[in-house]
Amino acid sequence: MLFKQKFFFEKKLKQYFDQLNRRAKVVTAILIDSFCFIFSVWLSLSLFSNELHVINYLFFHILFIMCLVAIPVFWMSRLYSHIFRYFSLDGLYELFKAVFIYSIIILIIILFSDKKLFTLSFFIMHSLLFIIMGSSVRILFNNFYSNYTSIANLRTVMVYGAGTAGRQIAAALKFNNLFSVIGFFDDDSKLQGLRIAGWKIYNPKRIKKIVIDKGITDIIIAIPSLSNLERQIILKSIEKIDVNVKTLPNLNKIISGEMSVTDLLEINITDLLSRDMIDPIDNLLKMAVSSKVVVVTGAGGSIGSEVCRQLLNCNPRKLILVDISEASLYKIDYELKYLLENKKNIQIISIIGSVCDYDRMSDVFNSFKPDTIYHAAAYKHVTLVESNCAEGVNNNIFGTINIANVAKEHNVKKFIFVSTDKAVRPTNIMGATKRVSEMYLQAINKKLNNIERSNTKFSIVRFGNVLGSSGSVIPLFKKQIELGGPITLTHKDVERYFMTIPEAAQLVIQSSNIAKGGEVFVLGMGNRIKIYDLAIKMINLLGLRVKDKDNPNGDISIEYIGLRPGEKMYEELLINNNSKPTIHPKIIEGKEDFMNFDMLEKEIKILKNHIINNDITSIINHLEHIVLGYNASKNIVDISFVAKKNK
Repeated sequence: MLFKQKFFFEKKLKQYFDQLNRRAKVVTAILIDSFCFIFSVWLSLSLFSNELHVINYLFFHILFIMCLVAIPVFWMSRLYSHIFRYFSLDGLYELFKAVFIYSIIILIIILFSDKKLFTLSFFIMHSLLFIIMGSSVRILFNNFYSNYTSIANLRTVMVYGAGTAGRQIAAALKFNNLFSVIGFFDDDSKLQGLRIAGWKIYNPKRIKKIVIDKGITDIIIAIPSLSNLERQIILKSIEKIDVNVKTLPNLNKIISGEMSVTDLLEINITDLLSRDMIDPIDNLLKMAVSSKVVVVTGAGGSIGSEVCRQLLNCNPRKLILVDISEASLYKIDYELKYLLENKKNIQIISIIGSVCDYDRMSDVFNSFKPDTIYHAAAYKHVTLVESNCAEGVNNNIFGTINIANVAKEHNVKKFIFVSTDKAVRPTNIMGATKRVSEMYLQAINKKLNNIERSNTKFSIVRFGNVLGSSGSVIPLFKKQIELGGPITLTHKDVERYFMTIPEAAQLVIQSSNIAKGGEVFVLGMGNRIKIYDLAIKMINLLGLRVKDKDNPNGDISIEYIGLRPGEKMYEELLINNNSKPTIHPKIIEGKEDFMNFDMLEKEIKILKNHIINNDITSIINHLEHIVLGYNASKNIVDISFVAKKNK
């Protein structure tokens, strides 16, 4: 009851001070200092004067002279430009400085005055008492605001890492009403048991006990220098504890104003990888497109937009963004032009158009004469393409053929095709369309460069799932966890390769610098990750527990919905094991068989007729004929096919 009354009083007091405008706060500060000043004068006189034990005329006379000096000095010293709640050593220094100037003026008055109104001992005592009382009031305000928290929203925090970053985040959270920092964890045994600004440093081996004993709701990892392996070890020690795990925001983003210090991030998706991030080789990045005209198709998509961001750092002369989606194109155009503020030498041009429209693409290429194309435009969502078969084939295969022919006609030097691991022994239409596109580019590259000696070099870059991209499991799982579950999995043993969007984009650009034409580049993505393990890790890192038969009181359950049409248990990156390394340790070159150009062209013409007739069965059968290893789903789920069948 007493605690509630105290909290109610603190809340009302804080509300009162928060509602005051700046002028009222300054007046309040002056009144508080005036009281301290008068009290220090009276107390000093009582201690050092034989005549003045009571308040009388002489007391007011002395007080008037002192105030006449003190008020202007304190005001001109900008003593009241400092906010009491953020009082620190800087504020104490300003208080000392103001009192020192005031003291010098009073001492001059004493020396040149005929009547010695007060002794030097009295004056020194008065000055010291005022500094003590003035600073004490400010410290009380500071502690009141830093310790005040709203009980309903209070989150208790331990900071993992007592280094510079950890101290900065603890100091930043000190004045935030939603967080209360309890202490630090640090692996350095020399620091354990010591205190920083009153916060104790604990041994991480006691992490579970401390979290339970102190009711910790959040652990903030604040060690920027951690490698991924070291981070994984820390996360492993935390993931079974009922606590939210967060990472320190990027300090550069805080400085630039993109996020606030207290805008703490949930565990970054890169923490879900069981390997270190792949660092780019700067020379390969910059040499690929520096001072060149570059086209990115599908520029508004997850991969295309990140390729554009990375290209911006490589100083192309012109960056041409092509996308059929106006909304996606506007978003990336606006973002890039905002980032371009300090790079006036780069021109960004946004083109609304479909890669299937030959005339539109030809006009764009004729106008801007590009040197390099990154072709990322595609329909890539497996289930959507499976249920929109003809359009998926038309966009993915014939869009690629179209843009390749435009590139050839306009002597574009390099054409880089963004492919997928689903093209390897595909079980879905999306993967099959990607493999046909790969084969066409391999075939046309061989024909043009070996026979016709063309200037255009066609290459393919193949990689697996991208963490955080549209349609990936990470955003889906996150949304399902936010809604309280369940998380839906197709199968407990499904495995996928994963990499981050920046990694994929950087490696695509670096591949273009290595490319000489005809290669199928495969990106090193580490080992496959079980989707089930990914889901468990996400649940645990958000401070929640899996709900199952062994733990019926858990938070998030997992439901299995079965493999959807076109999905398989695991993906592969190479059709055969015939590969060789490149100058980049994370980029290998695969040797994949393909039809010769003339034969493939005939097969593609037949496929085009099936699309014109919207003959779904024939489209799928012919894809199986063209793509070696394509094992189509027995159940055709194309929307128009199912509608006709039901009719």
